[in-house]
Amino acid sequence: DLLPELDMVLIMTVAPGFGGQSFLDMCLPKITRARAMLDRLGGDIWLQIDGGVSAKTIERCAAAGVDSFVAGSSVFGAEDPDAAVATLRELATTAVYDDTTEHAGIACYDRTKLCWSAPVINAVKAITGLVPVE
Repeated sequence: DLLPELDMVLIMTVAPGFGGQSFLDMCLPKITRARAMLDRLGGDIWLQIDGGVSAKTIERCAAAGVDSFVAGSSVFGAEDPDAAVATLRELATTAVYDDTTEHAGIACYDRTKLCWSAPVINAVKAITGLVPVE
């Protein structure tokens, strides 16, 4: 009953609290179930994950149906944050999700931007030039 009221569903893929944690693979079945539930409902509800998003994990998550990714340490800990963003975007957008809707891109607001935690949004703007679309 509540799902039609939502714009986005966020699944934490680490234990909330601090950055730099490893992705919890046990979250993949939850992601798949959530995507199926959202697809059955229809509409335009985004499925977002936060935690452990990296070049090693983003393809599996996009293939499971995630369409919005929050990345922190994998970008800001990288030697070249711009290149890290480009790599994440490429891996996510080329992942195969078996559906006809647009679910396999890095997304933020207009489904073309990488999402960031609020405390680092200004740093992201400075480093990448990405600005969330209102």
